[in-house]
Amino acid sequence: NVEAGETVTCIFTNTKQATVTVVKVLSGDPTGLTTSFGFTSSFGDFSLDPVNTTDTEVFTDVTPGEDYSITESVIADSWGLFSATCGGQGESVNLATREISNIDLDPGESLTCTFTNRRFGSITVEKIISGDPGELTTEFDYTSDFGGGFMLDPVNGDASLDFVDVAPSGEYILTE
Repeated sequence: NVEAGETVTCIFTNTKQATVTVVKVLSGDPTGLTTSFGFTSSFGDFSLDPVNTTDTEVFTDVTPGEDYSITESVIADSWGLFSATCGGQGESVNLATREISNIDLDPGESLTCTFTNRRFGSITVEKIISGDPGELTTEFDYTSDFGGGFMLDPVNGDASLDFVDVAPSGEYILTE
């Protein structure tokens, strides 16, 4: 609505959108993987199926701003989240909740967020005694940094114990 003698100025401001690429990487042999990895994010829900150890999802036309997040769902195929990175500015990574949060996107920025999982391992502790166990009157106590304290009683048939979903972090200590 322009009045006589009035000047009206209309301004259009364009902001270049951002791009976010989410990468799923598996460290270890994916043989036997029976499900895909589900994600919830500020950009929408999606799943990645890293058949050959990697898969990606690309979100284009993301409005620049702050406080975006991406969370990986837990799967039952013995894969633990080992690392999560975005390489941007100010984001927070919480491996326990499997989330990258506080993602801040600048206009035109292309950001890659990578979730790396490792297959859990297992450890079996077995106690073997040599000779007649008839005189044995005690259990064998153990401590470990993968299963805490526990006992094995080979006389009563409790001669082994399995620890599953052990994180592949290198060396562990077991003491009898």
